[in-house]
Amino acid sequence: NVSLDFIHIAIPTTFVAILSLASLAFGFFVINPLIVGHKRFYLDNREEKSYFETLFFAFNKDYLNVVKVMLLHDIYITLWTLCLIIPGIVKGYEYQMIPYLLAQNPAIDSEVAFSMTKEMTNGYKMDLFILDLSFILWTFFGLFTCGIGTLYVNVYVAATGVEAYIFLKENPFYAESGGQVSDKGY
Repeated sequence: NVSLDFIHIAIPTTFVAILSLASLAFGFFVINPLIVGHKRFYLDNREEKSYFETLFFAFNKDYLNVVKVMLLHDIYITLWTLCLIIPGIVKGYEYQMIPYLLAQNPAIDSEVAFSMTKEMTNGYKMDLFILDLSFILWTFFGLFTCGIGTLYVNVYVAATGVEAYIFLKENPFYAESGGQVSDKGY
């Protein structure tokens, strides 16, 4: 029966579509602000002791702007990756500093954030790529220990990402243009 076959196909397809949309919404509205909070945690921890609540900082302050800028970040990288894989990787490194910029100033305008990250990473994308490559063996050995080692590696990778951000923020090209983005004076 044709109508019965249609029902057998339509119900699972609809379920998968709804589940996919819910997953995307969860990523945009929950995971992305947590990523920004994670960056803020490590930025704060660089100067003084940071607290667990810092991870949720993006939910309290300018939440919708954080969601909007991170959504644009994800869309741009996805669209560049659809063009070809290599341009997507390059743009991924170009936009890599956006979560850090949002962690320091969650009210930052999206155009300003994208131009700042572009300026900050100009001439440093290959260095950031090599920095990420340097963690491949660490991650592999972390996984080799049944995942326990990745707990230590992930902390080191996150702390190194913050130091890369601070370096890029203080590099002469970026600093000459005014470079101050913080509500805390970093």
